[in-house]
Amino acid sequence: MDFVINRRIGIAFLGMFLMVFATGCSSKVTIQANPNKSQDVEIKIDLGKHLLKTINGLTQGLGKFMDGEEIPEITAANLVTKRDIENTIGTQGAKNISVANPSKEMLDIKFSLDKNSKLKNFIEQTENSLSLNLSGSSLQEIYFSFDEDDTMILDLLMAPCFTGEEISAEDYADVIETLYGRELANDLRTAKIDWILVAPKGVKSRTFQTTVLDFLTLIGEKKFDIQW
Repeated sequence: MDFVINRRIGIAFLGMFLMVFATGCSSKVTIQANPNKSQDVEIKIDLGKHLLKTINGLTQGLGKFMDGEEIPEITAANLVTKRDIENTIGTQGAKNISVANPSKEMLDIKFSLDKNSKLKNFIEQTENSLSLNLSGSSLQEIYFSFDEDDTMILDLLMAPCFTGEEISAEDYADVIETLYGRELANDLRTAKIDWILVAPKGVKSRTFQTTVLDFLTLIGEKKFDIQW
């Protein structure tokens, strides 16, 4: 079985849990504003052993169903590579992309955005402010930009931020628990995302925290900003 199928599933699961790059036990998204109105972005993701266990279980099951082949274990290193990032956000204007794996479960992704990036619908910078805008409609737009194979896989986890369905965070956790077990659901219940906005030259910063469940069930809008 082509390993591409394995990786497609892995990337789709990561995309579902973190289309704006946040999933697992703990995640941190840092956006550094620059004087020329470009931004440097760093995303640190702890996927957590239960998420990787779930992904590996499903891909192994698919491999046996398709042709009986054993599929290599998925880790953070082969779940998302620099080439994957270049083929996704790289096509949207992200530059200077790097991907590191401090551990089997960790991802550290860095890239820069200029004023012409198509990702600017999430980030806005003025002479004295930086804002991050998250909305269900923007996330759904990303979801519908996927090809049919990826959206079919994403649909397995039915993330409300992509489907547009209104459901409470706890009700969604209950759905995940029913489908994929208590361990993964409990990881989601406790997982948090730190969103850190940094002024030019690091003179000031603000940290905002959300739960992963709040992110995955986002239907309306969330806006974080810093002024200097």
